[in-house]
Amino acid sequence: MSLLDRYRIAVKSGELKPDDAQVHAAVRLGELAGALKDYRPGRRRFFAAAKPAPRGLYIWGDVGRGKSMLMDLFFDEAPLTEKLRVHFNSFMVETHAQIHEERQRADAGDPIPPVAQAIAERARLLCFDEFQVTDVADAMILGRLFDRLFELGVVIVATSNTPPDRLYEGGLNRQLFLPFIEEIKTRLDVIALNGAVDYRLLRMSGLNIYMTPIAPETDRLMDRAWRKLTDQDRGAPSSLTVLGRKVIVPQAARIAVAPTVGYMVQIIKGTSLAAIIGFAEITRAGQIINNATFQPLIVFSVVAAIYFALCWPLSLLAARIERHHKAAFAR
Repeated sequence: MSLLDRYRIAVKSGELKPDDAQVHAAVRLGELAGALKDYRPGRRRFFAAAKPAPRGLYIWGDVGRGKSMLMDLFFDEAPLTEKLRVHFNSFMVETHAQIHEERQRADAGDPIPPVAQAIAERARLLCFDEFQVTDVADAMILGRLFDRLFELGVVIVATSNTPPDRLYEGGLNRQLFLPFIEEIKTRLDVIALNGAVDYRLLRMSGLNIYMTPIAPETDRLMDRAWRKLTDQDRGAPSSLTVLGRKVIVPQAARIAVAPTVGYMVQIIKGTSLAAIIGFAEITRAGQIINNATFQPLIVFSVVAAIYFALCWPLSLLAARIERHHKAAFAR
């Protein structure tokens, strides 16, 4: 069953609402999935030149327009084993670490080619969620890194809240970043996904965003929110891999998970918050705050990481945190 077929079935069943902009993007993603079926980077046929890489896609639009949902459908359908889907911030954190490691080698030279080669060996298809450039260190290496990835035949698909021409807007030495923007527009087909409806807000209507104190009534409201967001009474066990660390999740449904406090602690300890991309609900966050090991600032940072990771934009904090954060900031 094709990507477009699956999309149409979801619309027909009422799981999705009809949306012309989504249909256009789904058609293009389906075409790309088909083009990837026989694509092998660098493969020559007899005396013919190697087949050029299919053009990738840059899909941008406001939050809640269905970018992640379409990426879910595309990534599932893409007929490759060497494919990688990653949040862009997490990708850059890992890339900077690899560059640093290359520079420590005794025979170190330019670190970009070997880092790009390692990425290309992992993934012929590289899918980015939430492509956004705000850091000068990222801006200064992206052009050369992507140049090399394109040369190696890597196909890139990205979703973003920002059109290419506004990437790194107002950033330091932005003029040095402009050639990368032109490369994005040259190498990738740019698709605007800017329908009139914010489906996240539509799904969240009627839900309490902040719940306090911890009590049976709060649990009931949390259960109601869970059912509305996931269409399930209870999730199934799952796991997340964060910087090589496998974290068991007691309940998961689609991309929403409800971790226990213990698992939240596991993730926070020794982990880059930018890499936490799977959490939509934090239940009983006050128990983390009450633990002397953690400050309220950590909880707020986790919430920020979840928001910028743009899973479901819902942070349900079932706790009384007012009397804790003032003391933390005072210190």
